Amino acid sequence: MLLLSSIPYVLSGQLKEGKELISKGNYIDAIPKLESAYKGSKEDPEIGVLLADCYLKTNVDKKRAMPLLEKAFNSGQLSDPDIIFMYAKSLTHHLKYKEAHALF
Repeated sequence: MLLLSSIPYVLSGQLKEGKELISKGNYIDAIPKLESAYKGSKEDPEIGVLLADCYLKTNVDKKRAMPLLEKAFNSGQLSDPDIIFMYAKSLTHHLKYKEAHALF
């Protein structure tokens, strides 16, 4: 039981560390922290957006950003113009220029 109750704490620690790394511009090291928090949070769209931002700001694999942003965009929970811009940008990495242009 003690182990199960500590899971949210561990995940919030991963998220906190990821956000701290982002604030320092260390997107590469933030990725594994945010991936862990994202998976453990049952794919919370807000964490997904942070993770997608890291993918877009590194050369790790920009294409990995699109599904995360698409999920957040389609959920309707996150309609911030910055997220829409990031989603459009991620579409260009999949050569979906018409769809991206419609969002710009």
